[in-house]
Amino acid sequence: KININTASYRVLSALTDNMTDDIVSEIIRRRNVRPFSSVSEVRDLISDDNVLNNMLTVKSFIFRIEATATVDNASVTITAYYSRDDKKILYWAEE
Repeated sequence: KININTASYRVLSALTDNMTDDIVSEIIRRRNVRPFSSVSEVRDLISDDNVLNNMLTVKSFIFRIEATATVDNASVTITAYYSRDDKKILYWAEE
């Protein structure tokens, strides 16, 4: 599911054919004032019940973590994906 509190403008725009620039901007404006605690808080902007009930959430469950360390001229970047539910790292890469 897509977290409406963190989804990018492009992701929100792609939810339905009815997502106008004004609707997406209003969702972003509202969440910047106060993060949504329930998907129903955008019911006045998104009327598609399938989107509201099956595609949206207000919590994130998978997180991307990126860390870079540098010593002298050497550096390494680690990218990991972490699952909140499983409390496990799903993916780990060093570059």
